[in-house]
Amino acid sequence: MLPKEDVKPLVSIRRLAEIVGRKPADIRRIASHSGRYYKPFDVRPLGGTRWRHIDNPTDELHRIQTRIYRGLLRNQPVSEDMHGGVLKKSISTNAAKHLRKAQLVTLDLHSCFPRIRHKRVYDTFVTSLHCSPDIASILTKLTTFQTRLPQGAPTSPMLANLVLAPLHRDIADVCRERALEGTMFVDDIAISGDRAFEVVEEVLRIIGRHGHSVRAKKLKRMSSWQSQQLTSLTLNKRLSVGRSRLRDIANRIFELANQVDVLEKDLRRVEGQIKFVLMIQPLQGRHLMDLADRLLPEAGMPGPRPKTRDTRECPDPSRHRRD
Repeated sequence: MLPKEDVKPLVSIRRLAEIVGRKPADIRRIASHSGRYYKPFDVRPLGGTRWRHIDNPTDELHRIQTRIYRGLLRNQPVSEDMHGGVLKKSISTNAAKHLRKAQLVTLDLHSCFPRIRHKRVYDTFVTSLHCSPDIASILTKLTTFQTRLPQGAPTSPMLANLVLAPLHRDIADVCRERALEGTMFVDDIAISGDRAFEVVEEVLRIIGRHGHSVRAKKLKRMSSWQSQQLTSLTLNKRLSVGRSRLRDIANRIFELANQVDVLEKDLRRVEGQIKFVLMIQPLQGRHLMDLADRLLPEAGMPGPRPKTRDTRECPDPSRHRRD
């Protein structure tokens, strides 16, 4: 690392204005009252029981955060074994690292984003992007909510990567010593190899030292004779989306084919599911695409977006506090 006096600030207020497309005075005003630009809600899948909190930055702040991500964050260097929120990486590049391994361990950091406080985000802007204290303070206010990293902000996954980099390095050292493979997909940690089960306790201690924790039900040990699952993919002999998902998509195609009026948004949703399968399993994806081409119309009727989840106003009044 360069001596402090030799490091030139990466971002000036003028440069930040160019990135977000707003005048410096507007940026400072929005940053000072950024809490007003959130509309939190809770969400759960239809038929599910567990509610998930979303901080939900509104359109104006969301656009600013998207530009901060594109102009400042997405090209920041991170470990090659960090895959979430990283350009040209995905759940498939993450899972591919763990194919055909004797043992697979997966861990999910509990409440990862809320535990990343604004001070750590500020330090990241200073150390990783060499921002001045003034610019780092503005950026921190624009990318945090109620002194924490917000759920649903486009800047949060990459900021989490940068904040979690020391944790990842410590886990990577353990993996290297035992000839294991270790990756992170934001808050999802995966370790695989012949003796992956042996490092679980050590990795849990490392996670604890870095201020995080793992719920017992989110810690899974999977041997090669079991179905090994990672970020919604099956990866014993090859990457797959799983037979049940393939069957569900095919059944949905038949359901739509038997409807008199098919909504355009229903068609686009099935198309998106098929494209995902094509990325992971091209042959099965082509079979589904052929089935859809034969049975479904090219265009459907306009109508409301299909409801796939329940939403509610967050019942915790403190989450609605305006900064």
